[in-house]
Amino acid sequence: MKQRKVSMWIILGAVAAVAVAGTGLVRGLGPKVTVAAARAGLRQARARLRQLEHITRPIAREAHRQADANLELARLSYERLSVLAKQGSAPPAQLDEAKRALEVAQSQHDAAETQARGSGLHGVEHSLGGGRLRPGRRLAGAGRSAG
Repeated sequence: MKQRKVSMWIILGAVAAVAVAGTGLVRGLGPKVTVAAARAGLRQARARLRQLEHITRPIAREAHRQADANLELARLSYERLSVLAKQGSAPPAQLDEAKRALEVAQSQHDAAETQARGSGLHGVEHSLGGGRLRPGRRLAGAGRSAG
């Protein structure tokens, strides 16, 4: 039996019409079709929720953790090179590269944070004290020494 693509329009909780590919619109459907369509929609919503809970959120959480670690490493590298450059022990090009790496890490962190929020994770902006990190700005709660 050949299957056909079916599209439904639900208006005020009732199926107003069903389009079956190749046959045009079928109107005036009864309550049995409405209930069947609602059940199918519920099954699809539950499947999307399971996907979000078991796939999307864990991936977003791990991407955000990696971005946190990369941002912290870039910040520490920039701070160390900044001190060395002021002392004349590091070439300016090396400091420029560290600054670029910090900006890239910040951008990747922002993207991971957006992805995490979009997947329903809450509080991700607090993992590094929130806000954007710029060269010279310290992380909230980052009490580690640079040495």
